[in-house]
Amino acid sequence: MIRQKHWARRARLLLLTLIAGYAATAPGRTPGPSPRPKATLSPVEKKSARQDDSTTTTPARDLLLRPDGVLKAKALTKFVEGSTLEEDGEMDKALAAYREVLNVDPGQAQLAARVAALLTRQDQFPQAIDILKDAVKANPKAAEPFLQLAFIYAKYLKKSDQAIDYVNRAINLEPANIDTYTRLYEIYLAAGNETKARQVLERASQVGSNDPTFWTQLGKLFAALVFKPGVEAAPRDVARANEIFQKAAEHAGDDSAILKDVADYYAASQQISQAIPLYLRVLELQPEDANAREKLATGFILTNQRNKAIEMLDEIIKQHPEKYQPYELLAQVLDDQGRAWQRENKLDDAAMAFNKAATNYEQSLLVNPNHAITYLRLAELLLGPVKNPERAVKVLTEARRRFPETAEMVYYLGVALREARHIQEAVITFEEALHEAELDSGEIVA
Repeated sequence: MIRQKHWARRARLLLLTLIAGYAATAPGRTPGPSPRPKATLSPVEKKSARQDDSTTTTPARDLLLRPDGVLKAKALTKFVEGSTLEEDGEMDKALAAYREVLNVDPGQAQLAARVAALLTRQDQFPQAIDILKDAVKANPKAAEPFLQLAFIYAKYLKKSDQAIDYVNRAINLEPANIDTYTRLYEIYLAAGNETKARQVLERASQVGSNDPTFWTQLGKLFAALVFKPGVEAAPRDVARANEIFQKAAEHAGDDSAILKDVADYYAASQQISQAIPLYLRVLELQPEDANAREKLATGFILTNQRNKAIEMLDEIIKQHPEKYQPYELLAQVLDDQGRAWQRENKLDDAAMAFNKAATNYEQSLLVNPNHAITYLRLAELLLGPVKNPERAVKVLTEARRRFPETAEMVYYLGVALREARHIQEAVITFEEALHEAELDSGEIVA
């Protein structure tokens, strides 16, 4: 979808370019030498001298297009036709129309890159390369054909040296275009050369760009390189990534999308204290952003600011009662709060928190009854601090009905029946749980 929107924007730009080109070639009235005075015509003579457009099929001379203007007008028509055909999925016809445009003006870099991309999908690499090289000849200052050539040479022709050369030429043309560095970074990574990929990012970091999107995209590339599953990132790498995202935040102004990207980075890298003020700023700019509220609440939880988290989640639920996740998260916060009060011997406060947690788990299940883990969390709460095994039996009976092949549900139902003093039913249920666990070759955790 993002690529389609990106192409649509470029298509509109190309359309405007073509129109501008057409307008520039349309003949205007060129001043010439002062005409010699003519005899004054009478009103009747003037009327007879005026051309009657209703009966004359030949257009006035000042409305005629020069030959090159006619060609550009036809090219514009073909471009519009090609766009319509592409939207309708008739790719071959769209390609034919686009190529007619390029026959008139091969220097239309964006269109050339688009046509090359469509040809590449059809494995027509020689034709795609020819179109791109024609575009380079006609418009040598456009970076996009070089980027597309680099993509084809690297991915399909497996010629990394030529691909790198093309990307470097694109970088020289547009040193502040993050797409150029991204392409070079991807080529080195695909070749298994992580050191070179990192050097590309450092090269990009030296650009004096004021565009916050440049820095967020660069930061994401760097973060992907240094934050790997199961591997602790080196402190110097974390600091370097922070510097890049900080530049994005500095140039973001009131752009809530950029600020949220930066906050998400800090949250994902477990730097919650840096993420929280950014999420707060996002909510100042976009008060209805429930996703930012939820992430902020999670940040409060992770930094043991439970009261702020509860307040935030209550607000989210008021705004979006149809979402189950805030109920689930609030129940977990309240459960955690209740256990903290238990340790402090604040038993009344703890009991209140546990009951509120159970209520929120139940509300979550009303919204989304197909979330299995919520049944288990609620059951553990009811069997533990809430001490309501009969209620747990009802919850787990419903859970077993919805998830009949989950042995764990049957086991917990047996526990609930035992705690509720339904001994005979509990014995039968435990036997069923054991049988189902053996069939599944699974383990039941006590």
